Amino acid sequence: MQTVTSEKLFLIISDSFANEILADIHSLPVIHSVFIFCKTRKYHEHFIDEYSKVIDVVTAYKALVKAIQRNIKLVRQQMLALRFFDQKQKSTKDLSQESASFFWFQLLIDVIKRMSRTKISSAAQEEMLQACEDYYRTNKCELQKIEHFRQTYVAKNALEWHTKDSFIYRLLNKALRTDDIVGLFLFRFYIIDLCSQLEGESSRQKPFFHSSAPTLLYRAQRISNDELQKLKDNIGVLISTNGFLSTTRDRDLALVFVAGVADTEELKTVLFQITAKSNLTTVHFADITKYSHMKDEKEVLFSISAVFKVMNVAFDNTLKVWLIELVATDEGSNHVQGYFTLLKNELECTNPELLFGRLLIDMGHFEKAHTYFTFMKQNQGYNVDTIDTIDHHLGHVYKARGDLDLALKQYSTSYRGRARKSNLGNPHIAASWNSIGNVYYLKDDYQRATYFYDKALKFFQEMYPKGHVNIARTMINVALVYKAENDYPASLHHLAEALNIYHKLLPEQHPYTALTLGHIAGVHVKEKRFKTALEYYHQALQIEESTLPADHPQLLSTIMSITDTYELDNEHAIALDFCRKKLSLIQRIYFGPNAKVVLILLKMGDIEKDKEQQLKYYQQALEILEKCVPIDKLTLATCLMKLSVFYLHEKEIPDVAFKHFTRASKLRSELLSKDHPSIGELLHYIGKVHSRTKNYEEALKYLVQALLLFETKLRPNIDQVQMIQREIDLVKTALSGDRRLK
Repeated sequence: MQTVTSEKLFLIISDSFANEILADIHSLPVIHSVFIFCKTRKYHEHFIDEYSKVIDVVTAYKALVKAIQRNIKLVRQQMLALRFFDQKQKSTKDLSQESASFFWFQLLIDVIKRMSRTKISSAAQEEMLQACEDYYRTNKCELQKIEHFRQTYVAKNALEWHTKDSFIYRLLNKALRTDDIVGLFLFRFYIIDLCSQLEGESSRQKPFFHSSAPTLLYRAQRISNDELQKLKDNIGVLISTNGFLSTTRDRDLALVFVAGVADTEELKTVLFQITAKSNLTTVHFADITKYSHMKDEKEVLFSISAVFKVMNVAFDNTLKVWLIELVATDEGSNHVQGYFTLLKNELECTNPELLFGRLLIDMGHFEKAHTYFTFMKQNQGYNVDTIDTIDHHLGHVYKARGDLDLALKQYSTSYRGRARKSNLGNPHIAASWNSIGNVYYLKDDYQRATYFYDKALKFFQEMYPKGHVNIARTMINVALVYKAENDYPASLHHLAEALNIYHKLLPEQHPYTALTLGHIAGVHVKEKRFKTALEYYHQALQIEESTLPADHPQLLSTIMSITDTYELDNEHAIALDFCRKKLSLIQRIYFGPNAKVVLILLKMGDIEKDKEQQLKYYQQALEILEKCVPIDKLTLATCLMKLSVFYLHEKEIPDVAFKHFTRASKLRSELLSKDHPSIGELLHYIGKVHSRTKNYEEALKYLVQALLLFETKLRPNIDQVQMIQREIDLVKTALSGDRRLK
């Protein structure tokens, strides 16, 4: 049960079993409700008072089924979570991170809704249904419903299917609730149909509403005490739900859903009272009674990504619930539209399917982007221009992994395709030059990198005389080459020019601006002006915390850079305290295990002086990673390597070190090409482990392979090559001694 993170479990146990395990399992977040099934109720009713998750004690099967069914309905109401957005773009306690989450989710849904339903093939529907069949493969009843959907579904039935207690309702809501981006794309055709039909109903019903007389709608449910406190603390802030929001016109009917439900320390009963006017343009809602199988519920459904403003939160002594007053609003949509316009202009692209994948990259979901673009490439029906762009974006994914040769291959393939059929005035060709230059820069081939950057910069400056984000981006790339070649004044000059362009073209707070500030800080670090560097890094972090999800690689990279700078400035205690604060903040946002957050724990382990505490940080990181679904293989491999090194050098337990190393090696080999630099490090390390355990023949084999890989790098690290050569010489000496003894 401890490994389940995206589900809530109902537990049915016997009376004797209750005595044994309730105390141990009651605090597990995955356990939502417990039902005790026994022969005599009166002897076990005390469990209801002692444990808040014990819902009922029953003695008959029918009573048990009825209790479970009622609770299922209540749980589905609860699982609709809230996203907060501070439209003033400033931090409200912890809200800056949630503002970013709100924004990216809105943007992602907006892109899905822009996809053309007519261009989505029947194969997309079949792929979704096959995924549903796999999920319900042992449930004959649901499999029959899936087949019925396959045979009878048409777009005009989307709302009717949503009102049913069926597979599509449950799995779509699960994808929305858990931010399953691949799942959302899988359901894209149904999301488009559902939104379209709901928006059509909303338009048809508008004449029956008077715009000056708002409609009052209600929804009763239980929410966590933390969410209730956030609502109380943030009057005037915008919120959105993570799905389609079901409400009713009848307040008393809404309260029936929570009748008899007692509050606990963790969960509070609330009544949302929503004021909605019919003159809204981006919030769509409609009475769907005629489509519903439960006509008496008087259901009014809000479309996905509807936005509300929190007006008031107070306890209603008459109703005995917390009354949360919301107003549906068009506010917030301008932020999404503004970013969408910027993205289209930057990429010179209007294809929503390509923009969806690019958003995954911008959000830092590189593995999901890889899955998505690979799926697109395998799908027949895309034109050659789209395939070239897919190859280009796959290059971004491989570059993010550090797999530079594969990245260069993808960028080059894309460039050749673009160059064959386009004139030299195509901005996509210049984008290819820029990306190819990035790979050569990361390979330390600054001459080739500069060649491609100069070509791209000249093109962009001629094409966009009034300025463009791609000019700024290319200037930053040139600045990084100057920094690598120790020409710090030239580097700072180009970074300042890029920053000036961003200030003119982008919103006041934008991730690109933050990235530039971080690069400026990096130059100051090189010049050992640590205090100045920290000022720039903290400026960058403030912007990133307001505009990026809390686990975004760029934000986490800035946290790492700040920590490293404190370390360089001999401020070890401040570095560790800074990490603790950021870890605590992010953990308040992500309640479940998060692989990216682990990077902070690993950094804390790296800088911790106490060896036992260092090991605790690494082990805590490993525990979190083991619970993550899906597994973040690259981060897990990094964690295992750190544990392996610790056990080898600090604990001197080679067997444990080798066990962790073997797992890390397998994970990295699944992700990286055979000539990736990390593979060289693995070969070097495995050679050292074999040497430590006096297995000299194996040690020599791996050390020679590592040496060969590092020597063939474009600009090999001379110190590293010499160190491996010395280790080879020592192993050869030891090996010859062994042979003489034999």
